[in-house]
Amino acid sequence: MRYLPLSMILTSYILANHITLDDITVTASKMEEDIKNVPQSITVLDDIYIEERRIHRVSQAVRDVPNMHAINSIAKTMVNFRGINMSKFTDINTVTLYIDGVPQSDIQANYNAFLGDVERIEILRGPQSSLYGMDSIGGVINVKTKAPSNEWHGQVGQELGNNRYSQTSLSARGALIDDKLFLNLSGVYDRDDGWITNHYNGQNDKKANFGKHYRFNTILTAKPTDKFTASLSFSADKSKDGFFKGGVGRLKEMSPKKAKHANYDVPSQAKVETKSSALNLEYEFDAMKLTSLTTYKRSSIQNIHDLDFLSGNKVSINHPVLGKRLMFADGETRERDFNLQTWTQEVRLNSINNKDSMFDWVAGLYYDNTKQDRRKFGGVRAMPNQKIAPFPSKFDYFYLNEPSIGKTNTIAAFGQLNITPMDNLTFNIGGRLQRYEAKTDYKNRLPDREDSWNKFLPKLGVIYNINDDLSVFANYSMGYLAGGHNYFAKAGDKIVTFEPQTSDNYEIGLRYIGSDLKASVTAFYMDIDDIHTFDNIQVIGSQDIRVVSNAGKARSYGLEVEASYALTNNLYLNGSFGYVNAEYRQDNKAENVKKGNKISYTPNWNASLGLSYAHPTGLYGRVDLNALGDIYWDNSNDDEKKTSSYLTADVRLGYMFDNGLDIYGFVTNITDKDAPTLYMPYADVIGDYSLVEYGNTRRFGVGFSYTF
Repeated sequence: MRYLPLSMILTSYILANHITLDDITVTASKMEEDIKNVPQSITVLDDIYIEERRIHRVSQAVRDVPNMHAINSIAKTMVNFRGINMSKFTDINTVTLYIDGVPQSDIQANYNAFLGDVERIEILRGPQSSLYGMDSIGGVINVKTKAPSNEWHGQVGQELGNNRYSQTSLSARGALIDDKLFLNLSGVYDRDDGWITNHYNGQNDKKANFGKHYRFNTILTAKPTDKFTASLSFSADKSKDGFFKGGVGRLKEMSPKKAKHANYDVPSQAKVETKSSALNLEYEFDAMKLTSLTTYKRSSIQNIHDLDFLSGNKVSINHPVLGKRLMFADGETRERDFNLQTWTQEVRLNSINNKDSMFDWVAGLYYDNTKQDRRKFGGVRAMPNQKIAPFPSKFDYFYLNEPSIGKTNTIAAFGQLNITPMDNLTFNIGGRLQRYEAKTDYKNRLPDREDSWNKFLPKLGVIYNINDDLSVFANYSMGYLAGGHNYFAKAGDKIVTFEPQTSDNYEIGLRYIGSDLKASVTAFYMDIDDIHTFDNIQVIGSQDIRVVSNAGKARSYGLEVEASYALTNNLYLNGSFGYVNAEYRQDNKAENVKKGNKISYTPNWNASLGLSYAHPTGLYGRVDLNALGDIYWDNSNDDEKKTSSYLTADVRLGYMFDNGLDIYGFVTNITDKDAPTLYMPYADVIGDYSLVEYGNTRRFGVGFSYTF
């Protein structure tokens, strides 16, 4: 069976002039099913589209998805969807990533993984909490590695570009013992010197924001019988990044041209190492399949950054706690040293081989255990000529550290039933009953804190197939983002604990899957309670410290469109558009929120348009446009802290030979657009020291790949 993309995704113009759409199979409900029977919005990227679009990372995979936006910042990846933000200062993304079953939601621990030898990426839009759990309030990204066969297949590739960019990739898969034992291997290494020079003390370091990353993945699959399959996977990821891709100043006054020349005194870098493994066991009975999935992931996160990303600056301010003090003196740092461990176990049953039945179902049990050892969370702080009890004397510098150990446990039972009373009508009923426990051991000032939450998360849906190509669907689901404890807090403060964020979500959509035209339109509405946001507090000897808190009610509604069309056998057009109105629905002075304010970090629209052409001789080309709407970077919706809409363009031109060799050139961000991708304002008294971050400047290069 061939897996093909939905809506905006184009079938390959390189491998075939025409493809007949027979079946589009997805695992959105943790069981294989025809996309025509799935009552929810979903985007599927196949391996051919991933290759054409040069999708190397997860953040690149979502850029054409309506109302989904990824931000990369100093070894972090933060995803916003329909106004549902990452819970930033607990490091949790609200769109959960699964790579071959291993879950990932932490914004630092390899969320933006390299993608190698991928068969498809399923992007389930909207809350998936009923089947996938607590962190899936925004959606789920499922990454599936290609399944091996008896024949060996693979690919080797190399790209080179400006700023000494280089990426080397390879993959291979096949049988060690025909029909019985199979092996997948893939790896990628990526590096570049960046585009920022640090001029501190005349060193003129032109590799200030360098980046080095690699990923290795292997899967061993055994099929001792026709009914039993076992697979063991292992992956290792490592990244090392330097200075952030931006500068320091006010949003409207900064530009990449200014940021290109930095002057900071503390060498800055971020290191992330992740190792994960998974054991998947499947046994097929006559009418159902039993699956056991065990996963383990361990991540190490270490970073040190110049606190103000400057040197030689001494700013005197009136600190609310300390009074007049010197702020952001040379030598101050921001440091983290975290270790994360996660175990998960899922056991489920689902129906199979039941074409004559009106019922399809899946049911299971889930458990996870996480431990986050925050050994270092703070840094060096300047305290010139200050005396603070209980310290005996005045001093210039001291080390601020707030270590803690956080542990969580989740226990859940879930299930879903699809009822098809007639061939063209399917009802969907699902739910998840879960208990979430969180415990934090504060090593310094606070007593241990332990909380738990119980919740039932329902989901209902219906889809009606008007004919073989056209269907209409509607659904309701409850989204859930767990509560927890802040790293920084003061004894007795309500900010020690923040409550879960929940949402009631409604979708209605129209989907068309024809031979040449594929399109979908989805309208959505959600009511949000106890939305997570962040607030500034003051800690002795520190600048503003941000903590998570609840800002009350919010709502989000909008429209999403995806389409692709084969203009000729050689010319293809694809596009997407998303509009969202996401706003707070009540005042909250503590979080600087007013009713009607837009939810921060949320583009009010996004759009993409792609055109691809392939000549029978092997010459091909592709042009892609991506546009992003206005973004407010703080809750107050200050226009001085807003990024206006902008457009970027990418192009690829190449030649594919009959023997599988592909040679191409590429340019990304052709116009070298300088729109900020992230703005992090500090308190108004030090607004001049806010961080303005940009993506990659224009990148151009050449590449080749050989497929066998």
